[in-house]
Parts: sequence; structure tokens; C-alpha cells
Amino acid sequence: MGVAAGNDETIAEEHAVAYLLLAIVCLAVGSVLYLVTLLIVVPDQTTRLAGPLSLLLVSGLAKYFHSRRKIRAATIVLGIGLWSEVTIMSVITGGLGAPALVLYPLIILTASWLLGMRHALAFAFMSVLVCVLLALAETWYLLPPVSNRPVMSLLIQSGVLIFTAVIANRIVRSYQARLGEVRHLTQQLDNRVTALASSETSYRDLFNTVNEAIYILDREGHFLDVNDGAVLMYGHPRERLIGHTPEYVSAPGRNDLARVRIMMERAFSGEQQHFEFWGLRANGEAFPKDVRLVLGNWFGQEVLIATANDITEQEKAKEEIQRLATDLERKVSTRTAELTEANRELESFAYSISHDLRAPLRGIDGFSHLLNEEYRDKIDSQGRDYLDRIRRAAQHMGSLIDDILDLSRVTRLELHRVSVDLSQLVEELVGELTRSKPESRAAVSVEPDCVAEGDPQLLRMMLQNLLENALKYSSRNVSPRIEFGCESTDGGKVYFVRDNGVGFDMKYADRLFAPFQRLHKPEEFEGNGVGLATVARIVRRHGGRVWAESVPNTETTFRFTLS
Repeated sequence: MGVAAGNDETIAEEHAVAYLLLAIVCLAVGSVLYLVTLLIVVPDQTTRLAGPLSLLLVSGLAKYFHSRRKIRAATIVLGIGLWSEVTIMSVITGGLGAPALVLYPLIILTASWLLGMRHALAFAFMSVLVCVLLALAETWYLLPPVSNRPVMSLLIQSGVLIFTAVIANRIVRSYQARLGEVRHLTQQLDNRVTALASSETSYRDLFNTVNEAIYILDREGHFLDVNDGAVLMYGHPRERLIGHTPEYVSAPGRNDLARVRIMMERAFSGEQQHFEFWGLRANGEAFPKDVRLVLGNWFGQEVLIATANDITEQEKAKEEIQRLATDLERKVSTRTAELTEANRELESFAYSISHDLRAPLRGIDGFSHLLNEEYRDKIDSQGRDYLDRIRRAAQHMGSLIDDILDLSRVTRLELHRVSVDLSQLVEELVGELTRSKPESRAAVSVEPDCVAEGDPQLLRMMLQNLLENALKYSSRNVSPRIEFGCESTDGGKVYFVRDNGVGFDMKYADRLFAPFQRLHKPEEFEGNGVGLATVARIVRRHGGRVWAESVPNTETTFRFTLS
């Protein structure tokens, strides 16, 4: 509308400027022609020359304002000057019979077009008043007698008709131009309306194809629009939701509506909001939904765009997870109690082994030794061999009992984690083993600064078993060699003990860390098969893992990690 108004004013101004210039020129030319005609036809009526001369002055003043683009001032000067001159000429040249009176309608028409209806009415009122006064003056014979020649009337009438035709042409062309512009603007408006309708359709299609519920809210919190997702979520028709606030679809007693209002105000300040809201369906069912608020623009209006997802299934899943967690906690508590009871029984069993079984074994070993010593001459060689076997079996049974107790102690001992220098611990153990087994010829290499977090007592027991294992199985090598070190990997540090002993077949590696599982015959290497099982239990208690790699008669490496 603003564009259309501006174009109309531009059209009107262009035609007013052109018409005004034409009027000024016509007035000047007409005044000159009228002056010449007066000098030829009525040379004795010199007073009548004042009329055309004054009109030339008026046209000159109007042209001055016109050249300064003061169109309204030029029009007023031209209208008042011409009207005044016509009135004066009418008084001088015969009153109501004066030829100049025919210019009144032309002046009123021009004023209506260029100055507006108010000025046209003013000129019309003054013209009627002059005609009334002229009539009265003629009735009372107050006007001087004047003889008007026909040629004068013909000249004035012809000029008026010609100028009237020019005005009509200008008015028609002006309104044709306006009509063309109006048609053009109408076409533009139709195109915009069509584009807006297409945009509205696209917006509505996109708005309704989104699976989430979408709400458009104004600053007062009223729903301006909702999509099909919201209609489906609540079960209310769109018309019922529009105009209401979130309180209308709030589950009673489930939401802090004052807090929701504060979050809406924050969202209007540009801060995105995210919260959980309990909704109420049309059928009275309360349900949870996840809501996000963002600031947006809706047809030129600042609004909040709220998106919501029904999280009923997620809440049910949470409740199920909570139920399972509670059930798991109950089961863990039960199993812990059972494990505690089992540990008590194990401690009782260990106590029984350490006291009740050791005494008979000591008796068997001791009496066998006495029998062999004191009655040696009365027992033949086969009997003495039997006694030696009894003693070795009793001692082996004692060793097994010690290993079982050590294995159970590994499980029962409480962990005290500190920083432990494993390299220093290995060097101490190597020194002790060398002193206890001076026949050992192994060259031991220890990488310094291998530090770990763990229980010093248990880590010492683990390393002792690994080192004893390495010494035992590398003892038959001409040049036995043992290495201890650590490697850095993506998963952290990996520690290792490596030897060049007899090794083992990798297909039996899964049996390596099971209690009482031996990969070599007792007559080849002594032992009870508990050492590596103890190593595995200690590593597992530290949250790590242990594994072995071996090439028989070449190299064997035990690696372990500690969390």
C-alpha cells in the first residue's frame, strides 16, 4: 500500500508539473494574442489593456515558482491571479455578459485537479459571489456601458474550448497512467498473495510432517498454532488447543508452572531451555514429555517455538532399569552374604587343615623316621624303601597343605594398594633365591623403574612364584637367562618375566593357571601345580590379567597387567 501510494503521488506530480507548465505557456500566449487583438480591434479602449498585461505578470511569477519546483505555490499564484483578472475584466467589460466569465469553470476545474477539492470549492464560492454582485450591479446600472465586439468573444471562447480540451486530455492521460499502475500493482499483489499462499502451504506441510509435537507460543504463553504431532499427542483438536496456555494441558500437581513461566521468559531473552513436563491427554491420562524452547519468528511476530517428545517409554525403561538395579543389588547382597559365609567355612577348613591334618602327618613322618632309625637292622631293604616312601608321601602332603593354605590366603587377604617398585622387589627376591639355591647359574636382567599400584605382600608372592617357576624350568639350559621388564601399550603398562627354559606346548596354555594342573611329569620337575594358580588369583584381585607365550626349548614369557 505504501508503494502504491508513492507511485500515485509520483504520477500526479508528473502530470501536474507538465500541465502547469502548459497552462503557464497557454496563459502567456493567450495574453499576448488578446493584447494584440485589443490593440487592433478596440484601440480606443486602453483600459482593457491592463487585463492581458497583468496576466503576463501572473504567468511570469507562476513560471518562477515552477522553475523552483514549487508546484503548489505556482498553482496558487496562477489560479488566484487568473481568477482576479477574470473578475476585474468582467467588471470592466460588461458584467455577466463579459466573455471572460467563461474562464471561471476552467479555473475551478484546474483548482480541483491540482490543489484539491477545498480550493475548488473556495474558487466556486467566490465565483458565484462575483456573479451575484455583477447581477446586482447591472440591475442598479452601476457598471459602465461597454460594447463587446464579436471577435473578442470568439477569441475568448475559442481559447477556453481549446484549453478545456487540453485539460481533459491531461486528466484522461493522468488517470489512464494511474489505472495502468493500479493494474500493475494489482498483478504484483496477486503474485504476492499466490506466493504467500504457496509459502503457507509449504510451511503447513513441513509443520505437520514433523513427528515431534510443535507449539508456537506468544509472550503471554498462549498457543498460536500447533502441529498434527501435538494434536496426536494430546488428543485435542487444534482449535481447542489454540488460545490456551500450557496450564490447560498440564497434569494436575505434577508440574511447577511458576518455574515453567520463568523458563519461558529466559527463552524469550534468547537462552534455550530444556526441561521435563507432565502433560494431560484428552482422555485424562498423564504422561511425561521432553520439552525444548527456542526463540523464533512467526509471521513477523517474536514467539517461542516449543518441541516436545513423549518419553513415556523412556520413563518405563528407567523404572525397569531401577527395578533391575534394585533386584541386582538385592542379589549381590545375598551373594555377598553367601560368599562371606563361604569364606568363614573356608577359614574354618583351613584352620582344620593347618591343625587337625598337620599333627597326624607329623606323627606319620616322625614315627617312620624312628622306625627306620631304631629298627633298621631288623628291617630288610624293601621295608626300608617302604618307610622312605611313607616319609616322602607325608612330606609331600604337608607341602600340598601349605600350598592350599597359601592359595586360600591370597583370596582372603585384604588389599592395601600403594605404589610398589616391582624392579626393586624382583632384585630382592633374586638375591633371596640365589642365597637359598646357590647352585642356580641363571643370569638375571631387571629393567629399572617398573612401578605399579598394588598390595606389596601379594605382589611379592606373585613375583616370587614367577621367578621360582623361571628358575626351575630354565635350570637344564647350559646358559639359563631370566628377564624382568615392562612394556607400554595403548591399554597401559604390561609387565613380563621371560626365561629360556623348556617351555610348553601352547595348545595346553588354557590349563596353565588352573590349580594342581601340571604340564610336566613330577619326575622331570618338582612342584604341586599351585604356584601359577596363585599368580593368576593375585593378578585378578588387582583387576588385571595374566597370560603366557612359549616356544618349547627356546623362550617362555609370562605377561601380566595391573589396574
